[in-house]
Amino acid sequence: MPKVKALALEEHLAERAPAPAYALHGDDEALISRSLSLLLHALAPESEPGSTVRTFPQTPEPAAVFDELRTIPFMGMEGRRVVVVEDGDSFLKQNGDRAAAYLDRPSESGVLILRLTRADFRTKAMKAIASAGVAVDCSRLRWREAQRWVRSHAGEMGKKITPQAASALVEALGPNLAALGNELDKLALFCEPEDTVDVQAVEAVGVRGREQSIFELGTAVTQGERSRALELCEELLQRGEALEAVIAVLARQVRNLWQIKRLKDDGASQNQIAGKLGVPPFVVRRDLPAVGRLSERWFSRRLRLLSDADYELKTASLRTGEERVWVESLVARLCET
Repeated sequence: MPKVKALALEEHLAERAPAPAYALHGDDEALISRSLSLLLHALAPESEPGSTVRTFPQTPEPAAVFDELRTIPFMGMEGRRVVVVEDGDSFLKQNGDRAAAYLDRPSESGVLILRLTRADFRTKAMKAIASAGVAVDCSRLRWREAQRWVRSHAGEMGKKITPQAASALVEALGPNLAALGNELDKLALFCEPEDTVDVQAVEAVGVRGREQSIFELGTAVTQGERSRALELCEELLQRGEALEAVIAVLARQVRNLWQIKRLKDDGASQNQIAGKLGVPPFVVRRDLPAVGRLSERWFSRRLRLLSDADYELKTASLRTGEERVWVESLVARLCET
């Protein structure tokens, strides 16, 4: 089976029979979530009542996973047994040989889905997945890929977005699908009943002001300015931003700063860093001053905090009035020295 880019997964699923395993790997949570949703819709549709989906949020016992995969569909009806392992990295590290052995003789009705931070195709397990299954690349999009996605997604919404508007949107938000999708929803409503979204609409909705707030939020976090960071979070929420979108763009910014630091420490020039990260040079020039005094440990802790926060938001519902307390607690931890 081939390796597939996340944005090509829908077309791939329409053209190919289901594979016994899918590995979703990369650093874009929006792409991973989108890919997982597409897979579950295709592999366990309502039209197949025998289908079941079992998700393991933590590293499961191998017997629980492989026994589930080999169990026939519910009451022998048409369908599949889909197993989702959220911490695929730990699972393969502990059970890579067993996963490879299973994929050598997979169940006809079982499908294993692994969420991975990174995919090392030198390992026995990943070689087996690349051979018998599908590796879905969910790495953060390049700017041009994001612009193509914006135009495509706008079309799905019944809108046409001009090239200038698509470029302005990606320039303001970066190649982040969660933020871009959220902003496209607002632009579609703003432009009704017109069919075209132009650059004037992007400016009128205030996307650039939002990006500035996000950049300032990242700066406040890197400098440990708790009160300022909290103020900016509240500002974004008052504009109608979802907590998930705020966490996603903040995680992207912290990750970008971390990558800039590592490349800078390796001696890369500003233009080389921009090329490797797929961002305009002005982004690197803007962010370089922030990375000098931050350690690898600082970045590792913040990325873990943001990852945990994103997971918490997806698995727990905050009641009305709890958002401020939740954000205040997260910001306090992010701003610790």
